Amino acid sequence: MHDFLSVSVFQNVSKVLIGLLPLLCACGVERAGRADRPGTISAEKIDQFEAAIEPYVKKARLRLPEVKRRFEKGLDEGETLYVVVRLPRSGGGFEQSYVVVKDWQEQDLLGRVVSRSDTLGPHPSEDPISFKETTILDWVIVKSDGYEEGNFVGRFLEGYRP
Repeated sequence: MHDFLSVSVFQNVSKVLIGLLPLLCACGVERAGRADRPGTISAEKIDQFEAAIEPYVKKARLRLPEVKRRFEKGLDEGETLYVVVRLPRSGGGFEQSYVVVKDWQEQDLLGRVVSRSDTLGPHPSEDPISFKETTILDWVIVKSDGYEEGNFVGRFLEGYRP
């Protein structure tokens, strides 16, 4: 399950930021009633966290081929595709970040980090980033009226208490 970072990194991480910023807040659009809830998880609880999100990651990945086809055909006007990937933090560990998808060719994606963070090392907010399809943990299609399709992991994490 650890495509982006090796298991040894997980075992040596003292703190892990799970700063999944609510998507629209990160993009500058208000979402009524949803506040940012970034947090950290100790290395001792990372396995518990991974087990907790695993069913939601699986659900998101099962629907990913359908999402890819829709993106390739062209999303409806006003729709935007975001994916969640893990990016290394400058102090170690990782941050789960939203990336707006600009291009998707075979297994390679290109996008821009839209999560606001001061802790990302090599991928500051708004920088272009390329990554593999296998690193996607979650996806969200935001429709013109603000409705979110997907966001399986994100919705779970809104109520998650480690």
